[in-house]
Amino acid sequence: MNLYKVFTDEIEAFYKQLKKDNPFYQRIMSGAVQVNEFAAFLRNVSFLITYTPVHLTLAERVAKQKGYPLLAQYFKDKRGEEEGHDRWGDADIVALKKHFNVPEDSIGITQEMKDFIKGNENLIHEDPYAYFVYVLFSEYFTVIAGPECMASVERHAKIPQNMMTIIGKHAELDKYHVHHWKDESVEVGIKPEDVERYKAALHKAMDRYGRFVASLSKPYVRSAAA
Repeated sequence: MNLYKVFTDEIEAFYKQLKKDNPFYQRIMSGAVQVNEFAAFLRNVSFLITYTPVHLTLAERVAKQKGYPLLAQYFKDKRGEEEGHDRWGDADIVALKKHFNVPEDSIGITQEMKDFIKGNENLIHEDPYAYFVYVLFSEYFTVIAGPECMASVERHAKIPQNMMTIIGKHAELDKYHVHHWKDESVEVGIKPEDVERYKAALHKAMDRYGRFVASLSKPYVRSAAA
């Protein structure tokens, strides 16, 4: 079984569905997204990325405890690739605040993002292989969604792409990462017979992400309806 195709097909379907019925992605594609709204997305994503090395360290430890040394080594190596990437988002926010007068109180960390981070932590404790699948989700989703969304935001909200580097740089780097995931999945020993369990974990992560991005647009959707 080609696990890479199974999971990437699910991720592509999820992105298609987001554009159809999630208010945040609807607003990006329609051109309605506001600067402050998208700045809140960048701030929250940057906050999420500060936890990536933390979660990879946890995943390495749990994988060792469960007797998965090759998976533990994957997480250790991955951590070295991911450290410091949140600084891209910090620089984006500084630039957005300067050029668009984005107020600090409009870009706070949402409860939904906190829930998303806690969900990832729980996922690791439950099964570090499920977090290995989550890594593919986060990277493949960025590769397929990042360029299209940045282009639409630049066109409609007039945010230049050099103020969205947290997305653009990851979209470029993650092309390389996802290309190797199929081989890495064999190396770390994920079992094809457990595919349905990992699809279920993937769907839970997608649901949490969908709730997070929808929460960003709620104030703007209410304002438009008023």
